[in-house]
Amino acid sequence: MAKKKEEGFDSKMQRIREIAEILQNRQLSLEDSLELYQEAKGLIQSCHDFLEQAELKVREVTE
Repeated sequence: MAKKKEEGFDSKMQRIREIAEILQNRQLSLEDSLELYQEAKGLIQSCHDFLEQAELKVREVTE
């Protein structure tokens, strides 16, 4: 089960990198740029939440 979560995290991080590259290297409309930005923002929040939960689990185990 942990492997599935890790793959989800990794795929989200990969998508964030892809979006960053697209935003840096392509001429996009404002609408397309905002759409990609919002997608990345959601992915970043999801990754942040996952890492916070992982940190809590590590603390529980080590205390």
